[in-house]
Amino acid sequence: MAGQPKWPELPSGLWEKRSKDFPESPQAVVLLERADFNEKNIQRFRRLLVLGEGGRTVAEVHDMNPDARSIEGRVVQPDGSSVPFEPGRDVITRTALSTTKSERKVLHIFPPGLSSHCLVDLRWEEPIEERWRAIPEHYGYVLEWSLTASVPILRYELKLTPENMRRDWNYKFEVDSACSPKVESNAGDHSFVFENIPAREQIPFLSNAEIGRPRFFYFYQVDLYDDVERLYGFGSKPDVNLWQAIAQTFEWKAYEWNVDSGTRFEAWTQRALRDLPPDPVEKARTLLLRLHQSVKPMGQLTVAEAAALPKQPLHKPGSSVDLDKLLERGVAEAHPLRVFYYRLLRMAGLDPVILHLIDREENRLRLTHGNVWQFDETAIGIRKPDGSFFFLDPSSRWSAGEIRPWFLETKGLLVIPGKTQKEWNIQSFSLPGRSANTNVERWKFHISATDHEERISLEGSAIGPKAWALRYHLAPHEAKEQTQKWQARLESGAQTVRWSEVDLMDAQNPERPLAWKAVGKREYEEGRRLEIRPFPGLTLPVSLPEAWPPKRDRAILMPYPFTLEAESHIQIPDGFDLPEEITWQKSNSLGEVTWTAHALAIPGASRECVIRMRIKLNESMFPPEKYGDLKEWSSWVMEGFTRVAVMKNTASDHKH
Repeated sequence: MAGQPKWPELPSGLWEKRSKDFPESPQAVVLLERADFNEKNIQRFRRLLVLGEGGRTVAEVHDMNPDARSIEGRVVQPDGSSVPFEPGRDVITRTALSTTKSERKVLHIFPPGLSSHCLVDLRWEEPIEERWRAIPEHYGYVLEWSLTASVPILRYELKLTPENMRRDWNYKFEVDSACSPKVESNAGDHSFVFENIPAREQIPFLSNAEIGRPRFFYFYQVDLYDDVERLYGFGSKPDVNLWQAIAQTFEWKAYEWNVDSGTRFEAWTQRALRDLPPDPVEKARTLLLRLHQSVKPMGQLTVAEAAALPKQPLHKPGSSVDLDKLLERGVAEAHPLRVFYYRLLRMAGLDPVILHLIDREENRLRLTHGNVWQFDETAIGIRKPDGSFFFLDPSSRWSAGEIRPWFLETKGLLVIPGKTQKEWNIQSFSLPGRSANTNVERWKFHISATDHEERISLEGSAIGPKAWALRYHLAPHEAKEQTQKWQARLESGAQTVRWSEVDLMDAQNPERPLAWKAVGKREYEEGRRLEIRPFPGLTLPVSLPEAWPPKRDRAILMPYPFTLEAESHIQIPDGFDLPEEITWQKSNSLGEVTWTAHALAIPGASRECVIRMRIKLNESMFPPEKYGDLKEWSSWVMEGFTRVAVMKNTASDHKH
């Protein structure tokens, strides 16, 4: 393209490199990754060397930010020939998510002319449209990304200009000791150079934060530091507790000062505060239910509710929260809804507190960063009479305000409001998890078998985090499409069964268990044996790997504690033996797996085999020393899922 800079020269000895030179990743390697931050954009460059057939997939880019511009690329062959990327052919914009009011687009890049030994160059810009920002708008106020890839990176360069390193911005690196950066300075620019970053580890049940080390953090603090300096004289008091200052400036402003209300809010609260239960926890639950009836959380709407939304944003970040307007519109983003609930609890005579949480899959609390944007979710709580706390998430409609499982068992920051601004306090807080008995999935099957088919009826239910997760997945769809998705899930767990009469109940009523019914049929050829899978349609409660690394030195992070109970009543056809009776139970520090088969033969009545399976995971997080127990427990789960009820055709035996 005319006017564009030339591509960097190819390094000497490039084409002599072979897969044997990179035993950890024989298919591809990133020779150079570069991100240059300046006042108007981030200039990105990537040079990838393909070393085998599998490297072709690595060269493709999926889900790139749609705001990326000036995208250029080329594929270079060992003979010196090259093929440039063409927009529309190799760089494609696709819609990843579409609603009646908005859609989210992404870019996909498919380099042309890839071979098993070639070089792929790619460069692009991520624009910074507003002059005061140092981070592109789609990242928000904190930019965080992993410096790792699925293949090794020989050199990673991050460059920040003097404008990026002003006092009101902060940047952090999280690195392994083996990947500490070198700092190179030139005319005020600072480059942080990482060398020989290993490929991203493929370790089962490892948090994303662990997988993606080293990581780069870059976050915005301009308003915060101005407030802290005014209130505390930050520059003259270097020993000030930064998080204490945050509580008394940033947090106080968000919940006390930057809020407007009027006659509509006053009239509504007078009605909402009537006839409340005396117990503080039930009072808090009732108030949130009443709030959700009037103001629904954005992002957790039915299809009809989403279609009625105004196109413009409901709340502009940084502006005051107008509680009257929230009631008028009937829908709110997360922060205004939390402010509303905070005010409501206080008016009900409860002492509200604020808890900031981090998704345990992605991050962990970094108090030394002073980054108020590092949190993924905020809950509002009350102090119970015994001194403990009870929390609800006002933005979580489909879980009836219960904190979603991916925010449990983490360390957060608890903000305790005071009577005056200077009395606001803040402290670290460990949020406990939920027991396996509060996250229960139950399946009950009735299977009528003949010598050539099975007729199956199914009833099931889920409560707790399992139900919450399913509701989040189903909620954005019409009722008919919800049923279709649930039927597809049943089919994925029993591909030879044809399901019909699928019924999904209470998919959008978080106060009741999520429930389902279905009828199915499986046909097979007549034979001397029947092998009946007792739990068709049931899928593994956790995704288990096909192979396990020989050793492990990182903590084990499971989805969340759960109990799965499955029961199957199988009618035995005439001419077939009853299945073997089995009582099989295993347990260790992770949990337990039980599988029993009990046959009933009552004269003059139908013959039946009852099979029960129970799987329990006790906790979510385990130290690496429990790796052996993890593999053992996983093998029991697989054995429980693959066991079948075997019945022999006795009539066929007599014929032979």
